[in-house]
Amino acid sequence: MTGFSISSSLALVVALLGIATADRQYRSRPDLAPPQLNITIPATEHVSPGYIFVGPYPGFDGVRAGPEQTAAYIFTNTGDLVWSSLGHFAGWVGNFQAVRYRGKPALQAFQGYLDPFHGHGYGTPILLDDHYQPLALVQTPNHRLISIHEFKIVNEKTALVEIYQPTAMDLGPFGGSVEEQWIVDGVFQEFDIASGELLFEGHTLDWASPADSIIPLRSGRAFTGANASDAWDYFHINSVDKNDQGDYLISGRHMSALYKINGSDGSLLWQLGGRKSTISHPDFDFGYQHDARFLNRSEDGSVETISFFDNSARSDRQRTGGVDRLHPHSRARIVEINHDHNTARELNTFTPPDYLSAPSQSNVQVLENQNVFVNWGQEGAVTEFSPDGTPIFHAYLESGDLAPGVQSYRGFRGEWTGYSSETPAVVAYADGSELSLYASWNDDTVTAAWRFYSQCTTERRQRGGGYETRELGNVARKSFETSLVIPINQLHAWSKDCGIFAQAVDVSGNLLSTSKVGNAVWVHSYDRETGKVEEVQYLAADEGPNTRHLTVHPSGKWVYAVYEEANSIAAYKRDTKTGKLDFHNETYGLLPSGFTNSSSYWADEVLLSTPAEGSSPKYLLAATRSRKTGVPGYVSAFSLDAKTGRIEEQLFLQKTTNSGGSANAVSPASFSEVLFAITDSGSNFVEVWKIKGKSASAVAHLDLENGPANAVWYS
Repeated sequence: MTGFSISSSLALVVALLGIATADRQYRSRPDLAPPQLNITIPATEHVSPGYIFVGPYPGFDGVRAGPEQTAAYIFTNTGDLVWSSLGHFAGWVGNFQAVRYRGKPALQAFQGYLDPFHGHGYGTPILLDDHYQPLALVQTPNHRLISIHEFKIVNEKTALVEIYQPTAMDLGPFGGSVEEQWIVDGVFQEFDIASGELLFEGHTLDWASPADSIIPLRSGRAFTGANASDAWDYFHINSVDKNDQGDYLISGRHMSALYKINGSDGSLLWQLGGRKSTISHPDFDFGYQHDARFLNRSEDGSVETISFFDNSARSDRQRTGGVDRLHPHSRARIVEINHDHNTARELNTFTPPDYLSAPSQSNVQVLENQNVFVNWGQEGAVTEFSPDGTPIFHAYLESGDLAPGVQSYRGFRGEWTGYSSETPAVVAYADGSELSLYASWNDDTVTAAWRFYSQCTTERRQRGGGYETRELGNVARKSFETSLVIPINQLHAWSKDCGIFAQAVDVSGNLLSTSKVGNAVWVHSYDRETGKVEEVQYLAADEGPNTRHLTVHPSGKWVYAVYEEANSIAAYKRDTKTGKLDFHNETYGLLPSGFTNSSSYWADEVLLSTPAEGSSPKYLLAATRSRKTGVPGYVSAFSLDAKTGRIEEQLFLQKTTNSGGSANAVSPASFSEVLFAITDSGSNFVEVWKIKGKSASAVAHLDLENGPANAVWYS
């Protein structure tokens, strides 16, 4: 619960927020300052579905402005923020997009160090699940350091990466002196992400001679070769792709050439462009390119279609040099190669709306509807084109004084549904007679509306006043942050002991999450004659657990509470005379030990088994639900001391048949302590489970014809 009071200092806070220096200031998330897109061509009805994925960062020539917070971002077509990765990735972020990994939706990104002087870096690609939790860290075999340019998932399970490998070599044939004997071997690998098994490794020095580089060693513009850190980058590998035949397409920026490599033996199949092109292309030229991709081929393989970004420019400004321009502006290009005639022809060229020239970076994405999404790299802009080349969306990745120098190595469009692992953020500001409420939920793509509530007391809790909750308003979500302004007198009996919370609901009105509310256990006394209820104790939990349900042992000596977000059971010892609770950090996990994805689960139920007459319950049952339909939850049972009810042992912690959604309900049988029913809102069935010593299993199953249930009881 967000506490606040009316005072002049709060009005001052509101005034100060108006002059914040961030690109965009969210009242509920003042820590986030995402870029503000400068949209010069608003999205038409013909743009592809989905969001925009970019990784803006400051430029390295001219004014070093750019985004206030370098991170990966998801934006809508109107420039509204969906997700800021701030705090999720380490260092420089690139290749950020929505993908699929082993049948599941995921986000991929490269995170690590960028060396802008040499144009490469090193780091560790990462995959996040749709709750924005780590799914896999991608580490290459053979003691290689993955560089920044390529990270592509193939067939949902293997990774393509490139590596800048300094190699000692006699550079005399290429003009090198005795002191100059280091060259960069452009290495690319394909390996299984889960096992790390290396499937293929290729080396540019095997089939691309340094003699054919368009950046000679003696020029110094691709480094000196004097040591491993300044090795001659003769090739500059910047993209790797694979087709369904198992062959690879490689881009060599410092060769101004594309290469198709045999996926079986690593031999060169063909070269397009550069000094020794094996394919004639008299009607077009290109240079300093990025992001070459296979698109399709004819049934007999005689015709292949590829795409690539033709920079036609290269800058040495970060090394106090100039810019080479082969063409006035950069272009996205689609080219057809005819192997029967050994020729290539241009099928389409996509020209930037403002004739941008990108000396570095950039990529081309051909979408399912054949629209083409282009990221203009160092120019800091993205465009979506219709298949005929008409721009139907264009935006610069920053606005105002922060715009100069912003860039994004690659940018993508993609569909994505994300379920936030955070709790919603809510804040309230008083200004005169009005109260402004703000709510947001970074990561979330499902919320359709926000419900705002007050929770106040007419007297302080020590006097037994209790809480009263009232709905303040329901507002449709229109952007990252949703607001509601109400008159202060709408609140009931305003006092300092008062707070605001908000609930996120989906398009069907289902509750998705609630902002922090009480996070506490209350004890009240009850007068049987008058019915009067008075508060005896308010016992706050630690920050984060969020108490959900509780149950009391018949002896009255123990109370068991579910900590929803901590995915645990807390045992409180109760004084039977005063009714007050005593907590000594006695908790039991409801997820397996060492579990790394706990934020994708919520603890749900806690109930006692039904004992025979005159006996004490033997078991305490608890369940944890997955926050995603189809992913199993967990059910657990604890043995209890027959006299006091103290937890003796956690007997088992087992996966349920299915769990996901708003409930994973458990109901102990009224006629047997070893039987309990279980159902959840993600399953069209109800099951009966039987406890057998230190395990349990389903012994009966009933399908529900009218859809899933989120609660179950025994008659």
